[in-house]
Amino acid sequence: MVSAAGTLLYMPPEGFHHYETPASDVYSAGIIFYQMLTGSSIPRRRLHNGAGISVGFSKDTHSVANSSIQIAGDIDRRYDDVCLNALQPDVRKRFQSAFDFLSALGH
Repeated sequence: MVSAAGTLLYMPPEGFHHYETPASDVYSAGIIFYQMLTGSSIPRRRLHNGAGISVGFSKDTHSVANSSIQIAGDIDRRYDDVCLNALQPDVRKRFQSAFDFLSALGH
């Protein structure tokens, strides 16, 4: 089991289940890349304790982030595709390493 550290806003969906891989770091880097492309954050869902009291944030583990093109409009499609891959909620569909992520950016 992995103990989680860092900022919740950058934690991958699997991090909430104490399961992380190198692809988990790709997700976190993908959030930063998304913020660089769009100038905005990816929305989070609030968790409630059943009595209507907000107790924190949750990652949506099934939906992919909005396209950066939808948010910012003038983003190169290649960068948008790379960003959306890095933000895949399913760890198996995401870039598996930082090297894969960087290679997809063409560097």
